[in-house]
Parts: sequence; structure tokens; C-alpha cells
Amino acid sequence: MSRTNSGFENNDRHEQTDGSPAVRRAEAGTAAWRAALEAHQNAGTVDHQDIYGLTRELVATLGPISSLMRLVSTQVAGYADSLPDGQAVYDDERAVDPRELLAQAAEVLDLLSSKTCAVTLELNTFWSLIGRIGVETARAAPDSEASR
Repeated sequence: MSRTNSGFENNDRHEQTDGSPAVRRAEAGTAAWRAALEAHQNAGTVDHQDIYGLTRELVATLGPISSLMRLVSTQVAGYADSLPDGQAVYDDERAVDPRELLAQAAEVLDLLSSKTCAVTLELNTFWSLIGRIGVETARAAPDSEASR
């Protein structure tokens, strides 16, 4: 079976963090999905239960991801105003108003949230369609001599 490159194997993280419980849980989720991909690639044969189960979990995962994107988008849009007195955001290139960058970033993430929501709906349709498929053991054809 050929291995599929998910596009994430060689990405260096921009910033490693021991951050909040939310960040640690997201990191664990990422690791779990990578492990699921590897296990499925190495399975050797296609299994009906795996296809159905993995699709179920993709649907269950993408919904909260879309909601999280929307939440973070809202937080990013107001980030500059949420800092304590004496702190301010800045553009590390000192070329653009950081509030403009935050507004653009929030817009991008909000759009991605909408697209992820649409993908989740389509994936749910796929899941419904494959859920109608069953697997049965083929019956042996009757012996022509025995049927006479």
C-alpha cells in the first residue's frame, strides 16, 4: 500500500509551547491523528469498520475544530484591546499597523471556519452514504447435480 504524505510530517513548529491545557490537548489531538494515519497506512488491507469508524471520528473532530477557529478568530480580532495597560501589539517588521494584521488574520480564520463547517457537512454526507454499505459472506452456488 502506498504511503500518503499528509503534508505535516516535516513541518517545524513555529513555536513550541508548554502552554495552557487547551494547547496541550490540541497537541495531543494532533499526535493522535498522526498516529491514526500511520496505523491506517500500515494496516495493509481495507477494513469496512475502519473506514466507517475513521469517518465518524473525522466528522466528530472537524465540528469542534470549526468552532474553535471561530472562537480564536473573535479573540484575535479583539486581541490588541485585551492587553493589560502598558502592553501593546506590534508588527515584528515594524511596517504595518498590527491592528490591521490582526483584523486580516481574524478574517482569514473566520473564512477557514466557514469552509471547515462546509467540509464537515460534506463529510457527514459521505459517512451517511458509506453507512448504508454492508459486507456479507458470499453464498456458494448450488451444485447443479444436487439440485436435480
